[in-house]
Order: sequence, then C-alpha cells, then structure tokens
Amino acid sequence: MARDCISGLCNAGECVERAYEPGTAVPPGYDVETSYSDAAASARTAGIWFFGAGYAGAYVAALSLPSRLGAMYVPVLGPWITMGQLESGGAKAALAIDGAVQGLGVVLFLGGVVGAGKQLVRSDVPLATLQVVPTVGRDHAGVGFLGAF
Repeated sequence: MARDCISGLCNAGECVERAYEPGTAVPPGYDVETSYSDAAASARTAGIWFFGAGYAGAYVAALSLPSRLGAMYVPVLGPWITMGQLESGGAKAALAIDGAVQGLGVVLFLGGVVGAGKQLVRSDVPLATLQVVPTVGRDHAGVGFLGAF
C-alpha cells in the first residue's frame, strides 16, 4: 500500500522505491539511484535556493554599477572582495549578509552531495503512461488522451 512506502509511490500494491542498504544484493526489477527523499536531498535543494538567491542579488548589483561592484560577479567571494572596497557601513552589512547566504548555499549543496543516500527504484514499472486515442464518430472525429500517473 502507498502508506507503507517511504515515498508514497505505489504501483500495483508494491512500493516503487525502497531504501537501499549498501552491500546488499539488488532485488530483480530494481535499480540503485540517488535518493530524492532524504535529508541530503533537502540540503541540496536548500543549497541551490540559498546560493541562487544570494548570487542573483549580487549579479543585479554588479549590473547596476559595474565599475564599482564588478567583483560581485565572482560567486561567494565577490561580496567579501567588494566589502573591502567600500566605506559605507550599511552597504558592508548587506554585502556580508549576501556573502554569508551564498556561502551557506554552497555548504548545504556540497553536504547534500556528499551525504546523498541511495534508494532502490523499480525499473520494470513505468511511473507514468500516456496514450493517444483517436476517436471517430458519426458526426465527429478527434483525438483523446489517457494517462496514469
């Protein structure tokens, strides 16, 4: 049943994915893949969002004043380099926050990559199917779609 599966993905009464214990034999019909439902996957996702948000802000700032903020194009180190070139305290605080957010994103992402677990995923059962069904009637013709997800 779906509630018995860690992921909730169930097909024909069987879990589509299961936890994998390293060193054990892979059962027939399963493949070993990187887990997308563990803490490491959450860390990778959070890392991408933190780094992306921080770097997007730095990139926009560098576009606005490229002669003064050109170092902001450099990921993670750019805010710290630029902070040494400015005199304003408020701007330095914003740069420190931006550099910290980018750095945190990189640390989370790398931790998620290093700590990534493995899971068994069914290889003999498609997760989604889509069929195109032509229909012809007395006064009409058309195409219909049937799918299972």
